[in-house]
Amino acid sequence: MIGLDHVIIELTMYYSDGFSEQDVKTTVAISSRAVTDLLAAYWFDVDHNDGAGAHLLFTESGVLQFESAEFVGRSAIEKVYRDRATRGPRVSRHVLSNVHLRPVTRRTVDVTSVLTLYAEDGLVPRPRTIPVAIADVHDRLVSTRRGLLIQCRRTENQFVSADAYFAVPIAADMQSEKWKS
Repeated sequence: MIGLDHVIIELTMYYSDGFSEQDVKTTVAISSRAVTDLLAAYWFDVDHNDGAGAHLLFTESGVLQFESAEFVGRSAIEKVYRDRATRGPRVSRHVLSNVHLRPVTRRTVDVTSVLTLYAEDGLVPRPRTIPVAIADVHDRLVSTRRGLLIQCRRTENQFVSADAYFAVPIAADMQSEKWKS
């Protein structure tokens, strides 16, 4: 069995060097460790920084989807997390597991992972000890000059507790301050 840190996906990236008409070709390797580091950095920012920097982990035209709600571009994604933070204190832990990588092109990789979400409004410590939801998260990651970024992230809830409240909209028509599953 190969450990995740031994899986390497070799990619060739083309970019302009700014001095000539020709593209510069460089080969980069994306390790599964780099992928899991990016995914963990995203959830860490959401849990410990109200997602204030989460939009920076997306490409400029990145897409974030929660069920049927879709947000396109860094500014829209930033607004999702800014709105989440204005709701008031919330304790959350987004636990990432079962990361599976599939190369798509020489610059992109699709990743499916399992997210177990513990979350509740209020200050620590919270009494909730069962997950709010268990979801499949589907990411398309792309190698850029800025590093590995999320091009598209889609979350599909598989299990949702009966009393679940999400701090982000999960349906396109959700307008209320608290979004109930």
